[in-house]
Amino acid sequence: MDKIIQIEDLYFSYEQQWVLQEVNLEIERGEFAAFIGPNGSGKSTLFKLILGFLKPQRGRITIFDQPAEKFSARGRVGYISQNVRDFNHSFPATAGEIVGANLYQEMGFVKLLNSALKGRIKRALKLVDMEDFKNEPIGKLSGGQKQRVFIARTLVTEPELILLDEPLVGLDQEAQKDFFQVINQLHRELGITIIMISHDLHVISNQVSRIVCFQRGKIYPHCASEFDYNAYLQQVQKEDRLFIPSHEH
Repeated sequence: MDKIIQIEDLYFSYEQQWVLQEVNLEIERGEFAAFIGPNGSGKSTLFKLILGFLKPQRGRITIFDQPAEKFSARGRVGYISQNVRDFNHSFPATAGEIVGANLYQEMGFVKLLNSALKGRIKRALKLVDMEDFKNEPIGKLSGGQKQRVFIARTLVTEPELILLDEPLVGLDQEAQKDFFQVINQLHRELGITIIMISHDLHVISNQVSRIVCFQRGKIYPHCASEFDYNAYLQQVQKEDRLFIPSHEH
């Protein structure tokens, strides 16, 4: 299969403390994978390394067959960071304007939306069932609706890969269900590869195809259908034990 991301013998540290070490991982086109693990276990750091925001001390990462730190086709990758939750929702912008802002680099010298770009905004909002809210101020939308708008903002560049950093935080149960309905549609119908960081393992375990556990700077991939949720919780609570699979299918 087509490997979108390849990580080989990766090491990364902040100052003298290794955050990630001996990391090897491949993400294939069409996967829906979840990164799980305690706070500080390196999940968000690995996202930043994949995106080229950070550079590994050792090892390498390739994305679409290019070194991550030199990857230039940024429109092929969508990223929704934790900072989205801190967005100033009183900012005087509509849902359509929030989505369209992600097309700034494509607006040309005068920085105006042409008909083609307007069509992409409409399509992105339609994909997340928010087309009727295009002219609605972002501050008047519910938490789940705002999440949909920011997914549309990511979709407007027509990415092949989307990275989601803790997208379920702050959403109630109904909004989480709504979120997965949208994400699964994008995954199944558009074939977008998705990697999501989450602490809500009981919510995501039935949604994803693979679960990657982070612990003590290392990763342990599992086939989601064979993942033992209770065993994971028991073992991760014991500092002297690691949750290591016998193999992955």
